[in-house]
Amino acid sequence: MPPKMPIKRAPLTWADDIVTGDVDLDDQHREFYTRAQKIVAASKAGQDIGELAVNLEFLANYAEQHFAREEQLMAEIKYAYAETHKAAHRSFRNKLAEFLNTPYTILTVREVAEWTSDWFMRHERMVDRPFIEALHSARKDAVSD
Repeated sequence: MPPKMPIKRAPLTWADDIVTGDVDLDDQHREFYTRAQKIVAASKAGQDIGELAVNLEFLANYAEQHFAREEQLMAEIKYAYAETHKAAHRSFRNKLAEFLNTPYTILTVREVAEWTSDWFMRHERMVDRPFIEALHSARKDAVSD
């Protein structure tokens, strides 16, 4: 069997098309991207385990306030897919807790970097964008009423 080739990933970058219009939420999303980028960079720059630990702890704490804000907005607009979105948040919390309870090694740093990058890109495209569209629509409807 031939050796596995590294998977080419798109860079983890903030995109203006995921702006919600909610200043707190948008700032939180930007901060998540910044921290995720730091985890990926730590993986590429010598597997800095200390940097990984700092950023994982940050993500775990920050996720709580961010997810609470998103879930509050979902309730306000009666978002149809709120339970699915909340399940994605639970999955994030669970995986992050698993990483936080695992001794850090070079392999862990790489795994965390890949998971973080993949999770944020997938969550943004498949979970956040429909929510953001619903949020924009709800706000537009509220203004026109």
